[in-house]
Amino acid sequence: MEKLIVLIDDDKLPMKYYIIALKQKDFKVIQFLEPDSAFEFIQNEKVKIFTIILDIMISPGEKYKHVNTREGLDTGLFLFEDIRKICPNTPIFVLTNVNHEKTINKLRNLPLVTIIQKTKCPPSDFANLIETCFANSKE
Repeated sequence: MEKLIVLIDDDKLPMKYYIIALKQKDFKVIQFLEPDSAFEFIQNEKVKIFTIILDIMISPGEKYKHVNTREGLDTGLFLFEDIRKICPNTPIFVLTNVNHEKTINKLRNLPLVTIIQKTKCPPSDFANLIETCFANSKE
């Protein structure tokens, strides 16, 4: 079974290290830098996706340019809601530096959602967490 991960984060350099760590665990990682192409891909590939890694602070793109994303600070919340409609059973890891309590509380305690602060979870630890999640999903 292919272990496909969709990573949605516009920080190319820091995410490079997360991608390397995940690939070392034999995951296939596809990164999207903005919501438009990410959502289109997920719509078409939803059956094959093992998990989605989502940042909250990403550019609004065309999809959310008419929505109050607080200049991109909350774009991931809107994208999360749209993804959840088409992938209700896909685990989503919110890997972010957002520490705005009101924003985080919108996702806290939702099923199949794990919130992780980037600054507290180095790439190798994150890859181990995803690997454990994958191993548990096979049981």
